[in-house]
Amino acid sequence: MQLYDYWARTAHHEFQGILRDAFFYARAADALLMFFQCVQRSNRPCALPSKAADSVWHAWLRWSPASLDDFCERHFGRRIAHMEAGDMAGGMEVPIAASLVTARRLDGLPGAGPHVPRLFATDRLLRMAGGHAYTVRRKRLMCIPMDGKGQPSGPAQVFPCSEPSILLALGLIAQGDYDLWRQDAK
Repeated sequence: MQLYDYWARTAHHEFQGILRDAFFYARAADALLMFFQCVQRSNRPCALPSKAADSVWHAWLRWSPASLDDFCERHFGRRIAHMEAGDMAGGMEVPIAASLVTARRLDGLPGAGPHVPRLFATDRLLRMAGGHAYTVRRKRLMCIPMDGKGQPSGPAQVFPCSEPSILLALGLIAQGDYDLWRQDAK
């Protein structure tokens, strides 16, 4: 409960417009744990697609980095380093794609196709101010920026690294996954 109290007192300083109730926190913390599972199970670097989950991670890093490291070592087999987007060599697209495929598999969804896993749906569900609203349009994964009130705002952009052919080329899905997607897409 101490982390929740700290998060509730401080999150709004870094994440303007964030809701600070227990429901929001519980969902955001659950999303952070899903992301940690993605990191554990993926053979690639992963990136966190949820600003709501990131708010919990940032609070935990400020509140007690040692307890965060201990928790990750105990439950995920290693420390999980937090890196800002600008510090990721090669950009965010491939690490987000690795998170997408792994999150889909954790949710029992195919690795390829127009599916929004729970981790990617978190910001939209929680109406995270300044977050990311992932949605499917015309069988393509799209990302819409969210405004200061947590509403999708602005143009939807295709999430390029979610295209099955790119996931296959990156080695994030197998040929069989791609073939199943093509069969379903017909």
